[in-house]
Amino acid sequence: MLPRKLIPSPKELVYFLKLQKTASNMNYFNLLKKFLIMAILGTGFITETLGQSLPQIQNASVRAPANIKADGELKEWPNKNLSAYNLANRIYYVVANDDDNLYLTIRGSGAVPAFKILKEGVTFTVSHSVEKAKRAKDPQNISVTYPTSQEAVKVSSMMVPVFAAERLGRDTVKNKKELDSLTAAANARVEKTAKEIKVTGIKDIKDSILSVYNDKGIKAVLHFWKGEPIIELAIPLKYLDLSVTAPVRFSYQVKLSVPRLNGDFDIRDIQKGGVSAPVSISPDDAYRLTDTELWGEYILVGKKP
Repeated sequence: MLPRKLIPSPKELVYFLKLQKTASNMNYFNLLKKFLIMAILGTGFITETLGQSLPQIQNASVRAPANIKADGELKEWPNKNLSAYNLANRIYYVVANDDDNLYLTIRGSGAVPAFKILKEGVTFTVSHSVEKAKRAKDPQNISVTYPTSQEAVKVSSMMVPVFAAERLGRDTVKNKKELDSLTAAANARVEKTAKEIKVTGIKDIKDSILSVYNDKGIKAVLHFWKGEPIIELAIPLKYLDLSVTAPVRFSYQVKLSVPRLNGDFDIRDIQKGGVSAPVSISPDDAYRLTDTELWGEYILVGKKP
């Protein structure tokens, strides 16, 4: 449980939104510190024990549901825990495919991954190399990052309803109305801000930055569900040089980068004295201050005969 003084009060949440968003406003940045500390140390809605029965890495093939849609709603996934729970990244996730697209669906477990995802995005990399020594630096790798890096001010604004939702606790029945309202507020803010996708390595796409409304068939959506971040990506197989008619094993990486406050200061500076925190950082929290990633292997699966 966080010390009470570290948790923003309702009045602070309102005040936070009214403050001038300028570097000279020390009240704003003092309150931002409190939000960041909470993001680093917060427990979120989901305890890690819920993921213990799932594999850390998904290596099995999954045929995407016929009704799959990149909308951030998880309606096509009755098992909201998806296929794997990766402790290093604090995410539930599933990689799936149909005849046309490769899909990545992620459900973060609380405010910590939410902050990292909103600030620097999730990077999904596909590598045709399955050798551990070569896959990360294979020049043919293709990566999609969503959302693109955001200013700390904008991220903090998007996180306000998420933090407020966490304060309601785990009683989602009693607090359903309030949670629904806060989720709608968070989604509205995300939709206004997270409008770009970064792509690298796709020869047929010259621009590295695409709109979420692009005509290339690459889809990316970020929404919140009960205070948890949901990201869904869809990448056409043609860009990945993959086909269900001639499936080959390939590697994939999911990476969450360290949140940066600006061009030359990141959240790890908390440990170096950049932000004074009245509590110590435990070894179990160390991952929150570093880039976290996972690698798995996958082979496309066709329709059942």
